[in-house]
Amino acid sequence: MLPYEIVIPNTLFEEELLKFSEQEKSSLLDDGLKVLDLPGAGVRRAIKIESDFPAQSIHDFVCQIVI
Repeated sequence: MLPYEIVIPNTLFEEELLKFSEQEKSSLLDDGLKVLDLPGAGVRRAIKIESDFPAQSIHDFVCQIVI
């Protein structure tokens, strides 16, 4: 176990970890990974920021909002 908490937005967990099996995802959760639901206001903020930086993905900005 790590001495700190690791958090990942739910959209990133579901859409970017495509190469992970359900067993691998489950193992990450069992080992303490926290999946955070981003509220609608956070998603809207990420979409707004994304329009200013089209070279980045929406997930890049969702991660910044979670921090």
